[in-house]
Amino acid sequence: MTKPSVLAIGLDPTFVDLSVMPQFTPELVRSYIDAQIEGLRMLGYDVESCLIDTGETAEAVTAAALNAPL
Repeated sequence: MTKPSVLAIGLDPTFVDLSVMPQFTPELVRSYIDAQIEGLRMLGYDVESCLIDTGETAEAVTAAALNAPL
């Protein structure tokens, strides 16, 4: 039996302006994302993370992740 697959797409925290929430750092946000992905894995999902920037490469990175073999 194969595991259900999930592609988790979101903004890479290093590209997010966190100045309105100075208590958060890119490292803290990334740690939270990693914990949530690990939680999905523990529930039996095969999870791939796709963190993108806010620039010109976001579309290409997303397309590559969507077209990657399972």
